Amino acid sequence: MTTSGYTDRLESIQLSNGWSARVLTGARVGDGDLPEPEAWRLFLTQLVTAPEALPGHAVLKSSRGSEVFRATLATCDRSITVVAKQSRLKSLRRKLSAMMQGLRETRNFRKATKLLAAGIDTALPLALVTRRSPRREAWLITEFLTDVVDLGRVARDMIATLDPPARLRAKKDLITAIVELLSALERNALTHRDFKASNLLLRHWNGQAGAVALCVVDLDGIHRAARLTHRRRWRPVVRLVASLLGCPAVTRTDLVRFLKSHLSSRGEQPGAWRSHFHRIAGESA
Repeated sequence: MTTSGYTDRLESIQLSNGWSARVLTGARVGDGDLPEPEAWRLFLTQLVTAPEALPGHAVLKSSRGSEVFRATLATCDRSITVVAKQSRLKSLRRKLSAMMQGLRETRNFRKATKLLAAGIDTALPLALVTRRSPRREAWLITEFLTDVVDLGRVARDMIATLDPPARLRAKKDLITAIVELLSALERNALTHRDFKASNLLLRHWNGQAGAVALCVVDLDGIHRAARLTHRRRWRPVVRLVASLLGCPAVTRTDLVRFLKSHLSSRGEQPGAWRSHFHRIAGESA
């Protein structure tokens, strides 16, 4: 899993109207450096006053619960594409959650930095912009992931197009990457309650044999567990299998192969897959 370019060096920037920001410094996104603080200040000032006027503004999602758009951020030598996300505290449940657990953007900024520090790939968190008065609100800025495809699409549409030998190699590489990701989460006492195929992105995947780089998204589902119970350990597996039901390219043999590899990574006997197979298949269905 690739986490190159990650640094936890943050710089604070004060903006107008009660807004403040923490921005990532010293990192690289792609082939270039991040902006200097002054360039950040200009971009973030525009963000909190008239985001629709930002260069390259394109709405990715607009709903009752959140606003997500893409924009262009200028650096000293180029421009980079970023994603800005803001949740809307419309419901009483969301307002209570923000009071008890903090704003969603703040939580996900922290989760992303912890994942990257643990060697688990996710979209690089570039900036967190917050305001406490007159109402609590925030923006989260992350890198825009390019040349990625989600595991669900690979399973539905792309695996089947490979010839049989290439298909088998690709499946084995994908299983290895998923098992490594689950192991990394467990080592750090983390679990993902929505560990479905569409939340696992493959970077630069072309179907050829070789290491697969998996990137985790939808960090709302990431939680640190004081104790990983049996149910919590297996819930991500059940969710993943459920998300792949109906994919003809994913067979029972693939599930057996995955279970053997997953159990082996935990130091358990691969032959114990039988005790898990039917339970996981039943719970997934």
